Amino acid sequence: MSTLGYFLTGQNNPFVVLLSLLMSCSIWWGVLVIESTIRSLDYLNARKWRIWQTLLLGFGIWAFHFIGMLGWHPGFTLYFDTTLTFTSLIISILAAYSLISAFRMKAPLFSTYILLRTLGFTIGLGIMHYLGIFSAQTVPGAKWDWAWVLTSLVLAIVLSLGAVAWTQWKTKLPASKKRNVRFFVALALGVVLFFVHYTGVIGASFPQGSFCINNAAFSTGTLATIVIICGLILAASMMFTSNIEARIESKLQEQNRNLTNKTELLEQLLFVDTITELPNRNALDQKLRELVKTNHNHAHLIKILLVSYESICDSWGQEFGNKVIHLIKDRINEHKLQSSTLYRVSENVFEILSTHYIPEIPAFASHLSEHISQSFEIDGKSISVGCQIGFATANSYGELTQLPSMARSACDYAQRSSVSWLSFEPHMLKDTRDELEIQGQLRKAIHDSEFKLAFQPKVDANSGELIGAEALLRWSTGDNQFISPAKFIPIAEKYGLINAIGQLILHQSLAQQARWIADHLYLRLSINLSPFQLEQPDLVETIAALLNKYKVPPASICFEITESAAMLRPELTIEKLKKLRQLGVELSIDDFGTGYSSLSLLHTLPIHELKIDRSFVQSIRTGSLPIIRASIQMAKDLRIRTVAEGIESEDERICMVACGVDELQGYLISMPLFGDAFTTFALNHTQVTHEGIF
Repeated sequence: MSTLGYFLTGQNNPFVVLLSLLMSCSIWWGVLVIESTIRSLDYLNARKWRIWQTLLLGFGIWAFHFIGMLGWHPGFTLYFDTTLTFTSLIISILAAYSLISAFRMKAPLFSTYILLRTLGFTIGLGIMHYLGIFSAQTVPGAKWDWAWVLTSLVLAIVLSLGAVAWTQWKTKLPASKKRNVRFFVALALGVVLFFVHYTGVIGASFPQGSFCINNAAFSTGTLATIVIICGLILAASMMFTSNIEARIESKLQEQNRNLTNKTELLEQLLFVDTITELPNRNALDQKLRELVKTNHNHAHLIKILLVSYESICDSWGQEFGNKVIHLIKDRINEHKLQSSTLYRVSENVFEILSTHYIPEIPAFASHLSEHISQSFEIDGKSISVGCQIGFATANSYGELTQLPSMARSACDYAQRSSVSWLSFEPHMLKDTRDELEIQGQLRKAIHDSEFKLAFQPKVDANSGELIGAEALLRWSTGDNQFISPAKFIPIAEKYGLINAIGQLILHQSLAQQARWIADHLYLRLSINLSPFQLEQPDLVETIAALLNKYKVPPASICFEITESAAMLRPELTIEKLKKLRQLGVELSIDDFGTGYSSLSLLHTLPIHELKIDRSFVQSIRTGSLPIIRASIQMAKDLRIRTVAEGIESEDERICMVACGVDELQGYLISMPLFGDAFTTFALNHTQVTHEGIF
């Protein structure tokens, strides 16, 4: 029989040996359960549980050690010095603290910090262990086999590194597997601690006739009583911890179910037109992406523009307009192509997508135009709705990605040409001459600093207090005329000028914020970042340098990115936004609800603010209210601030406040103002009345 085997069965009570092994594994199970629980708590509660975790590990290891000592029969009666025994308990708790502090650090396993903490645990565990043996105070003293002593210390190092490694590795496991894997990890750590103790004890041998000189100290019976009490307390604490973990896990699962249900509802609302219950623009974009992914290289897209629909709504109201839309939908469905899907992509636009080759599309377009334009009666009124139709055919992967633009260009040309329908032709997609002319003007404008910033106020939805502003780009031609950003921004992006414009915006915005702060005007300034700026590898460094240059507090700046920009490359965006957040700036998702983001990714974005697009605000009477409410509730669940933009009427303001939005922005509050005008405005007005007048 091996020396260790003989020791375990010859010098120790086998029942106590098994009991100590069970206790060792139980201790680690409790420590790991608490570690999982801590991950879902806030800072203050997590701190309390760290203290409990430290005491559990410290008391547990100490009690385990002395249970092993109680089952040890070296050939004479054991007594344990009171002072040394309780000193070993304190050292055990300190060693536990050293290891537990390594759990909460997000550092590499073999980093200096982790290695020092695990070394502290190893040394503390060794001192506690051998101090416990020394507390017997035998005469003559123990003789040590240093090979076994060294083995116990190596095992202690393995134990500490293994425990830290689990806390780092478990975050990569799926939730369904964590509990089962944790059981085996606790078992493994318990076995290692078991051998740390017994390989250390086997290293001590006592000559024949040895005895304890301090027979007035703890007897084995007294110590057994103390250890049993500690063991019972530890057992009760582990049961309590497991119960708490189960309750927290149940609560988290319930929260996840609620969030999933809300996400599913919101996704359903985002992909369906609330008036016609037809799939909407988001659904069409999603379908086209699926076709691209499956290498489907043939499709037809027909765009139907109802040119007189807005006039009908202006004359007889939105409810009457909705009745018209339903009739138009029915007429299109009556003559819809086989194997095609009808979408309502905007208020006055329908689109038909077919993924099968159909040679008679021109004849179909002509017939559909005539059918839609036929007059009909609603509520005793004879109505005729004119339309323009543009259609395009994709016969390759490249054309499929451009299909919406091709159909839109054909429809635009049909409208400009005053014809009922047109098929797409290549020259329609771009007007190269005008584009190049604007591109040349843009370069000159950048050189001559023709760009200016206007600032639109943002107010607290409940108090009306002015709390921020959004920087909006304006391009002045020198004669008090301004060119719309919608016209020149796409061209700037195409010709690589957008980053230069973005730099100008950053400089002007931060310089203005610095002036406001000097005037004791403290507002949160929102600045838009383009998708191209997000692609810049040095964006974070550039922003950090400019914040330092202008001495602007990072917390006073909020960078806005559009929903579609955030979802172009989600992994890259999340990483870039995390780095920006580390600077201390705030982050916002603009135009929320108009893109095709994956809501499952939204909660991973490190954002502070969600801006509800003006198109939803302005269509609250036509079905967007459920989307707005769901968006605001989801934001509250994620602890994200919400802003409603495009507020232009008192009814819209009242509705948004009732929905629980946090901030308001729009022409009801104020039109965008240039720097000095905004400064005067802000210094003289701190609150907006219910009528929208400061």
